[in-house]
Amino acid sequence: MQTSSLYAPVGSKRRIVFIWLIAIVLFADSIAAATGVQSQDDPERKRAFQVLRDGNYAEAVGLFEKLEKVYPEDPQVLEMYGFLLFTQTVNMKDLAVRKDARRRAREVMLRAKKAGADTPFVNNLIESIAIDGGGDFSFSTKKEVDEAVREGEAAFANADYLKAIDLYQRALLLDPKCYEAALFTGDVYFKQDQQAKAGEWFARAVAIDPNRETAYR
Repeated sequence: MQTSSLYAPVGSKRRIVFIWLIAIVLFADSIAAATGVQSQDDPERKRAFQVLRDGNYAEAVGLFEKLEKVYPEDPQVLEMYGFLLFTQTVNMKDLAVRKDARRRAREVMLRAKKAGADTPFVNNLIESIAIDGGGDFSFSTKKEVDEAVREGEAAFANADYLKAIDLYQRALLLDPKCYEAALFTGDVYFKQDQQAKAGEWFARAVAIDPNRETAYR
């Protein structure tokens, strides 16, 4: 079995760093209070973190983009904004746009680190992205499969879970060996607290490729 690493396909990276993100978001306001960040009482800041907690990532990225301009040295705002820039790359169809978004995500994370967010979450994400944004990736060598998974990821980011499942299933019909399509279907059910169904799909991902560790985790 492979060890856990951020040096994995971007879809898998997104799941890995999201595990860390949950704890960071839950305690972000208390961290801000402890460190004296003056933005902590801003209702827009609180709203942005709540939207992120609720899993509305597409809406959250716009809110954090605005906060970053108002509070350019708030470590928690920068940390979340950098993460969201990184996760949104999976939904972008243009190769150059994806690369530039990864580059910007790394730059924001560097600013977060300088501002005081010197955490494993930040450091690992910085290390996982090349200075220029790095090379691209795909979920499948088959264009139609890759597009279906990408569209599914966009639906997942917008909390449109039924659409996400439909798109992942389309990908599996086209390629029954698409690990991410099975894995991400499990993610959707996990997000909806349907643990039995989530387990079934994680087991299917394991059956597709028992040497990848994401589904086990």
